[in-house]
Amino acid sequence: MNMIKVSVIIPVYNSEDYLQECLDSLLKQTLHEIEIICVDDGSTDGSLQILEKNAANDKRIQILHQENLHAGVARNNGLKAAHGEYVIFLDSDDFFELTLLEKIYLKAKNETADIVLFGGKCYDTSTGEYIEKPYYFRRDFLPEKPVFSRLDVPDRIFSITTPCPWTKLFRRQFILDEDLEFQALQHSNDVYFVLTALALASRISYVNEDLVYYRIGQVQNLQSKKGKNPLLFFDAYEAVYHTLVDKGIYVDVEKSFIEIVISGIIYNLDTVKTEEARLEIYQRVLSPEFEKMHILEHPISYYNNRERVFRLQGAKYIVEWRNKQENRVNDFCVVRDNRSESDPAPIVSVIIPVYNVAPYLQECLNSIRNQTLKNIEIICVNDGSCDNSFEILFENAKADERIVFCTQTNKGLSATRNAGIRMARGKYLYFMDSDDLLSIDALKILSEHADDLNTDVLYFDGDVFADTDCSDQVQLHSQYYIRKHDYSSVYKGTELMKKMWENEEYRVSSCLQLINRAFFISHGLQFKEGILHEDNLFNFKCMLNASRTSHIQKILFHRRYRSGSIVTQRISFSHVYGYFCCFKEMQKYLEDQCTLSEDFESTAFDIVGRVLMNARDNFLKLDDAEKYTVYGLPVGQRSLFKFYISDYANMKNSWNISQSKLRKTYAEKSEINRKLQITYKEKAERGIKIKALEQRVNYLEHSTTYKIGRIITWIPLRILSILKRSSKKDIDTKT
Repeated sequence: MNMIKVSVIIPVYNSEDYLQECLDSLLKQTLHEIEIICVDDGSTDGSLQILEKNAANDKRIQILHQENLHAGVARNNGLKAAHGEYVIFLDSDDFFELTLLEKIYLKAKNETADIVLFGGKCYDTSTGEYIEKPYYFRRDFLPEKPVFSRLDVPDRIFSITTPCPWTKLFRRQFILDEDLEFQALQHSNDVYFVLTALALASRISYVNEDLVYYRIGQVQNLQSKKGKNPLLFFDAYEAVYHTLVDKGIYVDVEKSFIEIVISGIIYNLDTVKTEEARLEIYQRVLSPEFEKMHILEHPISYYNNRERVFRLQGAKYIVEWRNKQENRVNDFCVVRDNRSESDPAPIVSVIIPVYNVAPYLQECLNSIRNQTLKNIEIICVNDGSCDNSFEILFENAKADERIVFCTQTNKGLSATRNAGIRMARGKYLYFMDSDDLLSIDALKILSEHADDLNTDVLYFDGDVFADTDCSDQVQLHSQYYIRKHDYSSVYKGTELMKKMWENEEYRVSSCLQLINRAFFISHGLQFKEGILHEDNLFNFKCMLNASRTSHIQKILFHRRYRSGSIVTQRISFSHVYGYFCCFKEMQKYLEDQCTLSEDFESTAFDIVGRVLMNARDNFLKLDDAEKYTVYGLPVGQRSLFKFYISDYANMKNSWNISQSKLRKTYAEKSEINRKLQITYKEKAERGIKIKALEQRVNYLEHSTTYKIGRIITWIPLRILSILKRSSKKDIDTKT
């Protein structure tokens, strides 16, 4: 028997559609001294019959059998049966250049190599297209020598090639000496074997050709199923890490290892099919097992691709964000409600969401309980407080039968207000924040004025006060909630909105309005749940629908500025997302439900544009890692968010470049036209010059720069004009 130069090991599982092409490209290899070890991994289609038919015709084919234990186990079993001087691990749905084995074997022998690298291309089954894949074999990362090891390219050793085994030839004795095996994982089983081999090999060489054709476009393959076990690749990387540390060589390849791990995580994040799988990956990045590898703990200058690092550092924000967005169990509970169906309806239903405001809650409740208007109901909804707010509410509910006391798990301000609305019976609704105060006669004054004018919404004013640690906020906002212009007449909501906007006195706080409950119900109004800054959307819808609105020029509400409140807390992704959601909903509301008068249209779009600008301005204030919370959004929302918000800086830069090019093109065109005007007067004498100049104008108008400039700048013109008009306007950010 001739010496076997190369053992080809092929795991086979349900690949009958492509298996014969794979085998043909091996049986016709120009290197004949080979064995082809096919390991049937419990196939349930006709793959085994194809193998048996080929084995009957060519004795170089050996068939092994195992139950379905996946490719890693199959490769290990094939390796145990191999006799070749070198081994290569190929896949049963791929095919190969007929000179593959001869070229890589000769290179291995000439260089006495432990590993020989080479390149490959993708073949798209659905289109028949061959696709270049330079990253399969990064020639630009190779050292300037024919044989190398990790010591020659310590920062690139894992980036020269991918962790797949089918672009590499291995010396079998090297594998045996280092006791290398594939992991028994459903996918990513090759990562440990390949990366460890690259780190341990003393002599690595290469053939500078693409010799493998990796098939894509199948209906199903192993990669398409990885979403069921999306974390297996972490097990592979962690195993590599521990082996390299145990062998004392991790310090040599640390940077390259870190880069390949980051690259692998990003690849898996971008290729899994479900949001749940992506969330699992982000959660694993935060796990103690992952943190032990210290992947993300270096200064940002250490990394080659900072954007990827920021994205992974954003994992904590993404997980926090997703946890906040999860639907919680509906455990709404009425703790105390002394109302009876036979009781007359109160004049005002005061709705107070309560969340961790124990130091301020009693003072707030006193300002409501002591109102001169006694015929009110006070609906207090405890939104999962973890301080003693619950106890304070319970004691007040026992002392005042007008208090309806409810509790629920934490769902946010909007959901809490909506819960209170569903229980309200009053003629009017008033939304009170549980750390603020209301003037003692406020509800009496407001309800009587609303009755006299028969308003849908009655607006009023407020002032601000602060805890000692927020005194600077009081000075900054001391006049913000006080409107100096007269709006005492009755206006259609859109008219009042326009007047307030033009006077820079448009405010959206729900605490500065008394709303007729019948109007509220008839228009299906409610607060958008799960977001901050929901008042922007709520007030917008209220005013667009209201037929009768007015304003009373009295300071009746007193806003407290304190540390830890929504107004004073640091800007987070939740703030940006809140504005973004309001922008989308406001935009859609205008498109779907409203017929705007010409004189109001500009105001409406100015207000919507201002909300968009708030989202963008807040996004730019986030740290680099938190900006990548956008990747925690569902795909559809993510695309819109990136278009409107996170890509804004890049879009603005592109806009400036395009504008600059366009200005230069227009300037040249204008100069030529000026010359043409002069030239036309002397047309008889200078006809040739006229023709040349006209040709130049025609060229400019059909040039790529001119066309691209027109396209890029035309679309944003409307938005830009709106944003310019609204740049001096300000919208209340208090929710």
